[in-house]
Amino acid sequence: MKRLIVIAAALLASLQGLAQVGVGQWRDYHSFNTLYQVQVTKERVYAAGQMGMFYYDRDDMTLNRWSKGMPLTDVGITRFAFDEGSGYGVVAYHNSNVDLIYRDKVYNLSDIRRSEILGDKYIYSIRFHNGKAYLACGFGIVVTDLARKEIAETYYLGPEGGYAAIYDIAFTDSMIVAATDDGLKEALLSQPYLHIEKNWRRGGLDGLQVQALAYGNGTLAATATDPETGITALYRQTADGVFDKADEQEYRSLRWSHGMWVAACKEKVVLYRPDFTKLKEVTQCDWADMQALDADADEENTLWVAHSWASLVSAGALGDGTVHGFRPECPDNGDNVYKLIPYKNRMLLCPGGKRTTYDNVYLAGDLLTFQNYKWKELDKGGRYFYDIVDAAVDTKDSNRVLAASWGGGIVEIRNNKVTAIYDDTATNGVLANYGNFRSIRTGGVAFDNEGNAWITNSLQNNGLVRLSHNGEWTALNTAGMVSGEIDKILWDSITGYKWFAGRANKIYVHDGESQMAYVDPNNGSKLETHSVNCLVQDHEGDLWLGTDKGLKVIRNGYQAFKNGGHGEQSPVTCSNILFSQNGITEYLMAYESITAIAVDGANRKWVGTAAGGLYLISSTGLEQLEHFTASNSPLFSDKIVTLAVQPQSGEVFIGTDKGLQSYRGTATYAEYYPEAKIKVFPNPVKPTYDGPISMKGFSRNALVHITDAAGHVVYATKATGGQAVWNGRNHDGVRVASGVYFVLSSDQDGGMRTVGKVMIIR
Repeated sequence: MKRLIVIAAALLASLQGLAQVGVGQWRDYHSFNTLYQVQVTKERVYAAGQMGMFYYDRDDMTLNRWSKGMPLTDVGITRFAFDEGSGYGVVAYHNSNVDLIYRDKVYNLSDIRRSEILGDKYIYSIRFHNGKAYLACGFGIVVTDLARKEIAETYYLGPEGGYAAIYDIAFTDSMIVAATDDGLKEALLSQPYLHIEKNWRRGGLDGLQVQALAYGNGTLAATATDPETGITALYRQTADGVFDKADEQEYRSLRWSHGMWVAACKEKVVLYRPDFTKLKEVTQCDWADMQALDADADEENTLWVAHSWASLVSAGALGDGTVHGFRPECPDNGDNVYKLIPYKNRMLLCPGGKRTTYDNVYLAGDLLTFQNYKWKELDKGGRYFYDIVDAAVDTKDSNRVLAASWGGGIVEIRNNKVTAIYDDTATNGVLANYGNFRSIRTGGVAFDNEGNAWITNSLQNNGLVRLSHNGEWTALNTAGMVSGEIDKILWDSITGYKWFAGRANKIYVHDGESQMAYVDPNNGSKLETHSVNCLVQDHEGDLWLGTDKGLKVIRNGYQAFKNGGHGEQSPVTCSNILFSQNGITEYLMAYESITAIAVDGANRKWVGTAAGGLYLISSTGLEQLEHFTASNSPLFSDKIVTLAVQPQSGEVFIGTDKGLQSYRGTATYAEYYPEAKIKVFPNPVKPTYDGPISMKGFSRNALVHITDAAGHVVYATKATGGQAVWNGRNHDGVRVASGVYFVLSSDQDGGMRTVGKVMIIR
């Protein structure tokens, strides 16, 4: 019963962490399957992955996430450590950035990252002593004064005070010890001038590459590798200062914890008694093979493991007791994001992928679904496929999804379970293998309003394939027009045409019967581009193109076949967007490579770039509304891979090269008629809340009035798409008093009615 209570509580906490967020707020969707560090304290168990971390509260049995902006300042965690004496935690990142955490508040220390030190600035280990944090770095030791939140000293221990890599640090009763590529260096803690290299001496293990140090029970222990034999061993220091070999394993971490030595090794956790005799080898934790990257133990003899694929695992009786698994709600995608597909209240995630050379990555095939604030994994039913690069929901049957496998054909999914895989044999050769390889490069799939699926079929004469709603496969000949691989497709909701693109610097268009043509993306453009990276249709029917040099727009797509429709170049033009700024006229984002575009409910465009972060521009593109980068926002990375807007919430899902996150925008997709009751969040508005109040479910561009109980209008605005936002203030900027306020909505014909209420508590 205790096990069920723990898991249920942790699950509840993780779901609460993914509940609806307010306008302007961010949240992360890190994959916490792989953890690199674990540390047990009296109140918490901390677990760190590369892109974020979480802690398990041992009192209230909840899981609590930490990520960039909430409250960390960066991504790419390399080390974490917590000091119960001072109450400080320290997080180190790949770029040598450092966060100091005190009472869950974060203080950034960027000195090492910003320093002009040449060479290795990586932070390999974090240790604490007398209220200071000692960072073992690629150039030496950095001492941080935690109370003052500043760097106090730096020790350079190389020859003549030069740089030398330090991999770990330990403190004995009288000494500070540093692990190096050539054994140990040590100095007396009473020595006032530790920054002078001559005050350090050789400490043993000469000629060995020392990785980890631990001190306990009056004994110093180390793991080290002999560079000649490649053998890694555990060493203990004897009373006369000599190191004896205690054991040989492939060690990943070492610590002294609650009266024993705990070592995470390849495929096992090894526990040693204080005298280094072996207490136990834990090779299995119930259902999980012991793929430990780090391990710790608590005062109740529970073993806690940072697992390579099972997240945080605990096992009572040092591995023999009840096993629990702890993981915040998250996608099982290893932080791989290739394509996002929105559909009503769902978001589909294709982990990937293919290389820029269009070769396979061979990632295990999967399609993850985010719905009701929970991630669902695909039930493959024992079938094998790989590299899912696109998916689409059947417009006639929302329980049916078709996914494109780059190399494996089309995967049919019903109610989140794989029901069929369509390859050359299952389609009577309509989907054919490329050359002598069993590789069917289906890169894009889209449904029309009749429930017909349109699929790109690379390197074949029939570059476009139709799967009708009744299950009939049809090959459409595109020989002589289509060249190279094709991996992007959309169905034009205005004309019914199929637009698709790929490796060649062309956009292809087909009417689904016999007419076809191609569009030169530089026809009608004064700025020559060399690749079409993405294309999307907005609410006005225009096609927006993301190229290697900014945005372009097709406004006359209906003229696609004006030249005959026999595979020739179309007269359709791809126009640059000109905008003026500070009296200078420029092409829109001409210096950015556009990788992704998504259209929100107000017809505004969210634009992702290869190196410049995320933009929000107006519906016409003439006004920049937002520009998020990794330096000015919680955005993980300036390299955006894919974008999608969740229609009902207006949440913008952002796939970066460092994982998935989302931002709650101000626009949702509008209803044709207003809802009988508008959804308001938050409601009630508590005294401590002073953020935006979102109201969604309006008809497009509806006029919105907020009135008090007496009918006096306190605020009026206009819906952005299907959503309006109120800041809880009147038109004079004064916060309104406590009470119930009524939301009135009118359509563009002037009709108005009460559609919602919001309670304000001051």
